[in-house]
Amino acid sequence: MVRWRRMARVRTFARALKNLSLSAAAVAASRVRGRRVSPRWSFMFEAGVKYLRDGFGYLDTLPVAEHRAEMEAMLLPDPALREVDLKAETIAGRPAEIMRPHGLLTRRTVLYLHGGSYHYGSPKTHRPLLCRLATRAAAEIVAIDYRLAPEEPFPAGLEDAVAAYQALLERGTEPSAIVIAGDSAGGGLTGATVLAIRERGLPKPAGAALICPWVDLAAREGSMIRNDAIDWLDAATIDGLARSYAGGAPLTDPLVSPLYGIDKGDAAALPPLLVQVGSYEILVDQAVEFAERGQAAGVDVALRVWEDMVHDWHFLANVDPVGLAAIEEIAAFVARVTSRSA
Repeated sequence: MVRWRRMARVRTFARALKNLSLSAAAVAASRVRGRRVSPRWSFMFEAGVKYLRDGFGYLDTLPVAEHRAEMEAMLLPDPALREVDLKAETIAGRPAEIMRPHGLLTRRTVLYLHGGSYHYGSPKTHRPLLCRLATRAAAEIVAIDYRLAPEEPFPAGLEDAVAAYQALLERGTEPSAIVIAGDSAGGGLTGATVLAIRERGLPKPAGAALICPWVDLAAREGSMIRNDAIDWLDAATIDGLARSYAGGAPLTDPLVSPLYGIDKGDAAALPPLLVQVGSYEILVDQAVEFAERGQAAGVDVALRVWEDMVHDWHFLANVDPVGLAAIEEIAAFVARVTSRSA
């Protein structure tokens, strides 16, 4: 069985390399004909976006278990993984990966909630991003393998996230040294987690970073239509996944879609927030509305819209500096809000 799994991973990895080559060839042919998505996109960035769009288009045709396995096997070698010490732990009953830069001296901790439409992804799929964030922020990353739909719909993942935060507090980490962060669905879960922390009267963390966040699972208009042809994230696919994740809860429940709770309650009980999104994302309208609602309610929200960027462009940091620049912006936020506890 172990040998079969190893062979399957090798086949998937070989297919990923082949698909990346095909994506690069297609982009090259398009550019020869004078077609270019954006003048801001380098050749490698555009090839990477096509690779993601085609790759996830294929993954979305697979059963859930196969999608998850293939998503992990798609990871290409990345030198960032050599910059941290990686170990597995169990936190609040859930598997977790802990990433620490070599020789880390600070106490700041990032509790990271991975993306994947609440159905896919894991700490492993996000290692390249998290290793870069760990080194740039000089922080320990605690990435939780929270429960996923459809087996465990809302509120299972949220309960795991809150329990992980409580576990960090119980082990002696000061709330002023903790930043909660996540991308995509994990960005939405980050928003829901800080709302749940406030609701339960727990000490607020130092900050929260919502990266390309899915904060309105009921959204169907605006950039969901406008950017669907350019973003690699598919609007029709996440529509079905939204209903699967919510289970019997309304899509507008603030803990399902934090857009509907950010402007309610005590603003002072929420931490400073960073909302980072690309202007070519299908999620850009809801991310901007989330930030603006929070700002109007008195929440400390920094909104950064990156021009001509697609969903989770941070994952292309290995091929284009714009991905790394976005990670460095998150790292600067983490360092700033935890400066008193570092």
